[in-house]
Amino acid sequence: MEDHLGLSRGVIFYHYRDKLDLFKNVIDKYVINKQQLYGKIEMTDVTEETTLREFIDIYLKGARQVIEYLYNTLREGEEIPVNKNALDRSYLELSLYAGHYYPAFNKAFQDSVSFELNTWIKIINKAIENKEIRPVNPELTAQQFQSMYYGEGFLKSFKEGVDVENLRDLFLNFYSILKN
Repeated sequence: MEDHLGLSRGVIFYHYRDKLDLFKNVIDKYVINKQQLYGKIEMTDVTEETTLREFIDIYLKGARQVIEYLYNTLREGEEIPVNKNALDRSYLELSLYAGHYYPAFNKAFQDSVSFELNTWIKIINKAIENKEIRPVNPELTAQQFQSMYYGEGFLKSFKEGVDVENLRDLFLNFYSILKN
């Protein structure tokens, strides 16, 4: 790490008390902050007038930006290409390590998931009220959108890496079912 950053051990540990503190800061910046809804999307893009269909586009645009950000950050200064599949799998593994070594991670992640779920519920309730979609259980429908996102991320991390276009197809297929 010292060689890659071009910094001495003393400089690194001037800013971080120990390896665990450094690990926590990495997790905060690249996992917790990037997986929170406001880390994925510009919340100012979501207004009272935002439809469910528009929110899907905003959400997927944010997911794509997070993936590109992480990919480009990892590649920064590297001459060799980074395997996208390996990046997604490593990111998943890093998240699992965070749950083990960083006790505050689990609560922060659950708080993030809950905030995101509640945002989906609000958008879905509004879509029902405005007759954009048929009456459905908002909580279960929100969980299904969330499960598609996290499930796709998990499953694809073992194969070819997260495919936001496939995720878009899944979301829009589900949306079309809700509209009928």
